[in-house]
Amino acid sequence: MRLYYYQDSYGNFGDELNEWLWRRVLPPGFERSNDALLLGIGTLIRQELPEDAIKVVLGAGAGYGELPKLDERWRFYAVRGPRTAAALGLPADLAMTDAAALVNALEPIAGARRGVGFMPHHVSRDLYDWASLCRRVGLVYLDPRASVPKLLARIKTLKLVVAEAMHGAIVADALRVPWVPVRAYDHINAFKWNDWTESLELTYEPADLPALADNHQLHPARRLRAYATQAWRRKSLTRQGAPDRQVPSSSTEVDSAETALAEIAREGHGRLSDDGVLADRIKRLQNAVARVSADWCGPAA
Repeated sequence: MRLYYYQDSYGNFGDELNEWLWRRVLPPGFERSNDALLLGIGTLIRQELPEDAIKVVLGAGAGYGELPKLDERWRFYAVRGPRTAAALGLPADLAMTDAAALVNALEPIAGARRGVGFMPHHVSRDLYDWASLCRRVGLVYLDPRASVPKLLARIKTLKLVVAEAMHGAIVADALRVPWVPVRAYDHINAFKWNDWTESLELTYEPADLPALADNHQLHPARRLRAYATQAWRRKSLTRQGAPDRQVPSSSTEVDSAETALAEIAREGHGRLSDDGVLADRIKRLQNAVARVSADWCGPAA
């Protein structure tokens, strides 16, 4: 099989988890053949996939683009949650949880914890200088473009994770660190958040933050990329493809965001899935991994 996930030149925590995780849970050499694509972590189930390739789905979800027309080239072992299963007309028992939950079985759970971290969505990261805002209010900035080992090591030492990036919350939950969902921008995908939270018998109720804007220190190409990605996800590109011009946020909006994040950190009340529910979902995912290993990673695969 060949790992298939969203890749760009900057990287993104949720996507890069694929390289880190699957090399630890699948047999060595599982990539020796390119005959099938492994759709593991990510919102990958969509029409814009190589039509002729076999797609082995092991935890991925729907939520971006048009749904594919399913045929014998789609092999489902697990999907992210009940909304993906329902949208594709799949059996309910294929809805397990996001495959990143397997981090729970690979990383030791930390004992003493301190500090509150904030991880913006990787597109949000390039729309405002969230790192400086975190420093001003005493939060640990979790850069969604940092390396997976660095982020795992940092997240498990925290007492709370505030997450606009869904995989910040997923990994925090897997490492038994309480988390709070927040939403600042309209590129945040509620379908995939609900898909994941419902897989763990939770609800998605994000706290709203101002959609701050002021990334003048970023390279112009990165600003353009951030605007374009945001507009594409809204399906509202204007002026023949050019993204809307960004207007810097007022001091009032910035103060509001700082106050909101400081209050969340001070209150310290996060969400956490039930231990038994998470253990059940991880066990089911592990069984699905074993089936994929037997079907696709053996001598005849």
